[in-house]
Formats: sequence, C-alpha cells, structure tokens
Amino acid sequence: MIFLDTSFIVAEEYERDENHAKAVAIRKKIESGRYGHAYISDYIFDESATLLLARTGNMELVRSSGDILRSAVEILRINEGSFDHAWELFKAQKGNKPLSFTDCTNIAVMEEHGINNIVAFDGGFDHFGVNVVDG
Repeated sequence: MIFLDTSFIVAEEYERDENHAKAVAIRKKIESGRYGHAYISDYIFDESATLLLARTGNMELVRSSGDILRSAVEILRINEGSFDHAWELFKAQKGNKPLSFTDCTNIAVMEEHGINNIVAFDGGFDHFGVNVVDG
C-alpha cells in the first residue's frame, strides 16, 4: 500500500514542476503494482486540486486530474480520531521544518490503515517511521 502526497500529485500533473519526470517514473511503478493499492485522503484531494489550480490556472486540467484520482485511488476520509491524532502530532513537532497539519493528517491516516509507504517530494515524513518513496 502507498499513500500519495500532494507534492507527488501536483508534480505528476504539472509538467513544469521540478519533480515531474520523477513523479511520472514513480507513477509507472505504482501502476505496475509494485507498492500495492494507492490511497489519498480527502484533505490531499482538496489540497491537490487547490494547488494545481493555483499553479496552472487550468480548470480543465484540475477537473481531469480530480476525475482520474477519484477513479484510480481510494480516498480515505479524515475522521474525528485521525483529526485528533494529527493535531497531537502537529503540536508535538520540534525543529525548524515542521510538517503542515495536512501532512500530519497523512501520518495519522497511514497509521490508522497500516500504510507504510508514502510518495512525497516535500520532506519531513522520514521522521515518522514511514518509507518515503521519492525516486
């Protein structure tokens, strides 16, 4: 099982993203079944659509990307328990590069569903004991 972070989704869809080629190569590995089933959360769907629209200004691209995500991955909902756990993870962070709250929801949902792999390009996840697939 693998969790897809916003940084991966946007890099895959936005050809001008510095990680676009890497994201396309990882997508091929995911599609081959190398990591098992792919997941996102409703927060990641929201963040990806918003960021992709902000970066590209192309609503048709965002619609297409959203439709593909909805059919290709399972969307896990952030429930009260995962929200509360994410908030505790968020508050407990130390250092100068803390994860965003949305990224903490990734960790909470991954723990809740036994997902050990995440594809992300924005860093910080390795501190939480998950396998970061970035190439």
